[in-house]
Amino acid sequence: MGFGFIEFDSPETATNVCRDLQGTVLDSHALILQPCHVKNDAQKQKTIEKDKSSTEKDLRRLFSPFGQIKSLRLPMKFGSHRGFAFVKYVNQQEAQNALKALSSTHLYGRHLVSQTKSCI
Repeated sequence: MGFGFIEFDSPETATNVCRDLQGTVLDSHALILQPCHVKNDAQKQKTIEKDKSSTEKDLRRLFSPFGQIKSLRLPMKFGSHRGFAFVKYVNQQEAQNALKALSSTHLYGRHLVSQTKSCI
């Protein structure tokens, strides 16, 4: 059992190799070759930005009824959300109102867990 990935200089070369070597026996196994279509970096970045923008919009819509949002930060790792966000309100009372009201809320299938932090 095994698999591998090979990167070629062009899609045409990959297609030709798949066609020419399909079914070739290697170490007693017949090769099953399939091209993999990878989005280029510009497309990937555009998708990441669109997803981040959509999620940020959803978070603002959820948290803004409780007060004025001072900042909203959505950490990313390898192009995807890390599963948490930081929402800062203008004052502590607004943050406490959000914490109380959203204590049993789920977003994207995840239970919201809030922490308050006092800043001096």
